[in-house]
Amino acid sequence: FVTYTLGVMVGQDIWQRFFTGKTKRVSKASGVLVGLYSALYSIVMVIVGMCAYVLFPNIQNTQNVFAHMAFEILPNGLLG
Repeated sequence: FVTYTLGVMVGQDIWQRFFTGKTKRVSKASGVLVGLYSALYSIVMVIVGMCAYVLFPNIQNTQNVFAHMAFEILPNGLLG
């Protein structure tokens, strides 16, 4: 969570939202929305990791948990 949040803080796309806002209100709203999106994204990734821990307790390669979950859980049409 901390690593992702710090990465977002230095992201050029985030600062571009602030500098291109037509008014202060728009810039503040974009900052709040980016913060909410970042928190939501982090929480979703943590939930996926916890689900993987419960569903696949003996998984060998923990670096590929998200891909393993996708291949085991999602139907073929959603895999892409």
